[in-house]
Amino acid sequence: MQEELKLHEYVRIFLRDIFKNKFIIAAVTLLFLLVGVLYVSWQTVTNTYNAKTTIYTAYGTTTQETAMAASAMTGYSDIITSRKVLERAEAIIGDSKISASSIKKMISTSFNKSSTVMTVTAASHNPSVSIRASNAVAEAFVAEMQMITDSDRIQVLDRAEDVRISNNGFTGLVKTVVGFGLAGMVLTMAVIVISVLFSNKIMTVEQCMDIEEDDVLGIIPFVK
Repeated sequence: MQEELKLHEYVRIFLRDIFKNKFIIAAVTLLFLLVGVLYVSWQTVTNTYNAKTTIYTAYGTTTQETAMAASAMTGYSDIITSRKVLERAEAIIGDSKISASSIKKMISTSFNKSSTVMTVTAASHNPSVSIRASNAVAEAFVAEMQMITDSDRIQVLDRAEDVRISNNGFTGLVKTVVGFGLAGMVLTMAVIVISVLFSNKIMTVEQCMDIEEDDVLGIIPFVK
């Protein structure tokens, strides 16, 4: 029975075999990269665009009034994705292709540190849709808040006029190709490691010393 190899011996053998098969690893990696290029060549480059509209709470005559208005905006911020607000936004946009449910998937919100300014962000693959959705939702939310609070302290501060790319489609395709290449490299190295783990070959002198079935007459040294 052969003596079990120690961890550091396995690591040394893994590294030796990986280096010995470096050209095979490189060839498989290149092959997977080519497969990745072929795969992404059938994909469409799609960017994601963000448009932002800001809503603010106007300062009241007293600090208490200002705080109450800000508290109302933060407290009711969840209604920005309510059916009533979204349907109002849908009506403002007036495009049959842009429904309330699709607007809901685009919208996210955030506040500044003092909670007096809320940012409405709309993300879409179409920059025009992003701008229109962001502005429409902000307007719909302000109108709903005026009805709830019976006050006009909450207003649209800055309407969205342009967009920025939040997710570059071309970069995503490049990452996909690189992912294919890494998968090919890792897979090849994994095959090499598994072949070492399940190999019946004698790999160290210590293993020879533990063979009980036959006598070891000698060991042929490895010479480059």
